[in-house]
Amino acid sequence: MKSFKHFINEEIAWQQSLSTMLWDIPRGKIQYVKLPLSTPILNRIFSKPPRTTVFHVTGPAGVSKLIKIEGTKKSISTLANAESSVIESGIRAGGGVVVELEGDVLIAAADDIMSQPDNTGRRWIELETIKNLKALPLYTKIKKDVVNMLWGIIKTHAEYPELGWAVDKAWTELKTERAKDGKIMSLIIKDYIDEMEKIMKKHSRGLKKVFYNYLQKRDKDGTNRGWDEIVVNNIKIKMLHTAEWGDDFDDIGIPVKKYGWEDGELVDMRAGNEEIAAYVAKKSQELARKK
Repeated sequence: MKSFKHFINEEIAWQQSLSTMLWDIPRGKIQYVKLPLSTPILNRIFSKPPRTTVFHVTGPAGVSKLIKIEGTKKSISTLANAESSVIESGIRAGGGVVVELEGDVLIAAADDIMSQPDNTGRRWIELETIKNLKALPLYTKIKKDVVNMLWGIIKTHAEYPELGWAVDKAWTELKTERAKDGKIMSLIIKDYIDEMEKIMKKHSRGLKKVFYNYLQKRDKDGTNRGWDEIVVNNIKIKMLHTAEWGDDFDDIGIPVKKYGWEDGELVDMRAGNEEIAAYVAKKSQELARKK
């Protein structure tokens, strides 16, 4: 069994500062450039985001952290479907507890889109996510705009812009050149976020479909995937569902439903997690039909 300390360290390891994340472009491929998923940006692009009930798999330490971010702009990854094995082992921050909650939806997808938080709590997705969500023409248009955006920032902030290089190498060189100048790095990051918002607004009609259409399905669609991903913030916890940690939440003021327990004892954790998975799927389908 993982310790509380392991749960916390695992989650922190997934976070990065923007000065690291925005230059994390493996093998120099532009599809790995990051797009921001923040409420202010999405509100300006799409107006008010949809709000719905979703589920978050975590461990006991994660429940305490969720309570602290209720009603804030900090975002979390949630789901509408999960295998019982995922509920037991967890995804990145421990397992054993499924938190039923309401939240404002930033993006919803049939697969784990690997959204990643920066160290302020803002979520980011890779540009490639748009292609993976079966929107290749939209991805191609946005990719072209992103290349032009990066060149614009490079020309503005590089003392000696390497215009003859590939854009990914010139972008890396910009950071190398300016890394020790905190003021300029802050301006580069600000320009990146502002310009990326302009690109997203330009393509808002297509992005809205990509970001939210999955809420009308919320099913596995005949696949064997272990979970989907719905990124939300401004959360409100409704109930905890658990087998493994059934006696750990008596004093937190949140309703707790125990599975696999009899006469105050855990009898069958595996069966309990299977019941939880079935409840999550059934509830999600009921919500999808209401859309």
